[in-house]
Amino acid sequence: MLFPIFNLDFPVASKVIVSTCQRLAFFIAMPLFLSSSYFQVEKRVLTNMFLTTKRMLQQDPNIQVLRRVVSANLWTLILDRSWRLFMLLPTWVLIYIVKKLFDLKGANEIDKGLYEGKGAILFSCHVGPYYFIPALLALNGYEVNVVERLNHLESLLIEHHMKQINKVMGRNVLTSFSIYDGLILRKLKKKLDRGELVFIMGDYRALSSKVRPLSFLGYDINPGIGAAWLAKMTGAPLLPVLFDTVRGSRYEFRAHNQLPVSANSGLYTINKTMYSRIENYILTCPERWSLWVDYHLMLSQDLRKHVAESNTVTSTV
Repeated sequence: MLFPIFNLDFPVASKVIVSTCQRLAFFIAMPLFLSSSYFQVEKRVLTNMFLTTKRMLQQDPNIQVLRRVVSANLWTLILDRSWRLFMLLPTWVLIYIVKKLFDLKGANEIDKGLYEGKGAILFSCHVGPYYFIPALLALNGYEVNVVERLNHLESLLIEHHMKQINKVMGRNVLTSFSIYDGLILRKLKKKLDRGELVFIMGDYRALSSKVRPLSFLGYDINPGIGAAWLAKMTGAPLLPVLFDTVRGSRYEFRAHNQLPVSANSGLYTINKTMYSRIENYILTCPERWSLWVDYHLMLSQDLRKHVAESNTVTSTV
């Protein structure tokens, strides 16, 4: 079937779209994105931090303290949101940025899991320039299987960059799997059995409401169970890879010690350990957690009305 308008086969049209986006979209989208973010981020982050802090403390937090924290880091928050736009740049620019700006610490923790032949499950959360973690791991020589939850255009861009990085490295160091693939867990289990890495963002809620809820940042959410299931079925270690510190002009991601879980642990226990680790980390730099902006998307439908009602909070501070 021919691609409409362009009269091209779909694979060819996809390449045209990706190429065009890389040439133009970054320079068009960046100013629009920054201007809209400036007016949205402060209000929405402050609102969700207020609601969550109130729920966790069981009392009204000091709104002036929260406002000072958000305001003092506002441009950092906007930069954190804008990292995804760098995916619109050519791959050679992205590789240069990763090599120039990012460091990977604690690689020995990853190597321990690989040495045992079980592979390793790496998870992170939406803090800092998290978009670059898979590329950083790949450019350090690791074979990484990335679980993605992206829209179609983002998937096209990511696939393009992965192919180019694989070409530069001379082998397939990056492979992506859509979270909507019904066979994804079986495929990832095979990858772990071969001693490869699996990378997943660990702070999303589950696609299914049938999962046993657990407490996360003061709310009962349905957590994703993919990483826990893989750890239980393969015995592969679960390691957090988290944005650590900023020193000068370089960013650090650190692979921390593996979580104290085993194949004998239940899925709920593994999940609770994993989400507790993420929660503790988020609370060290709460204003930088990107999902504050759309935090209601993680929660149940009946909670969304509280987010809508919270507009009165920010209008009175």
